Parts: sequence; C-alpha cells; structure tokens
Amino acid sequence: MGPGGEFRLQRADKTVLWVEGTRSSTVYRGREAELLILYDISQRKEAESSGRELTELARRQEEQLEHSTRLA
Repeated sequence: MGPGGEFRLQRADKTVLWVEGTRSSTVYRGREAELLILYDISQRKEAESSGRELTELARRQEEQLEHSTRLA
C-alpha cells in the first residue's frame, strides 16, 4: 500500500468492504512500525454507484424523448 488511497477488501463471509486508508511509518516501543488508518467508505461507494446509474437512466430517457419527439 502506498501512502493512501481507496481499496476494496473482502471479508471472510465474502461481502465487499470499501475502505479509504492512509499509512505512515513510526517507531513503536523502540521498533519501526507501520501505522494504518482505515475508514469504511462502503456507503459512499454505493451512493456514488447509484448516482451514476441514475445519471445514465436520465440520459437514456432524454434520448428516447428526443427520438419520439422527432417521430411526432
């Protein structure tokens, strides 16, 4: 993992979990360590997907309306 980004993970029960994460190097108890901070962004990803689907549906409906208007 680089310094940060969005990642798709799979739980043991096979469900998908989207996370946004950051990583930084640190020293813990005298030893080098990597600190990972992960945020669950699954709901945001679902909302983005729904928004894209609605946009595509609206585009297709507009095309159909334009086509039916030309036929009239």
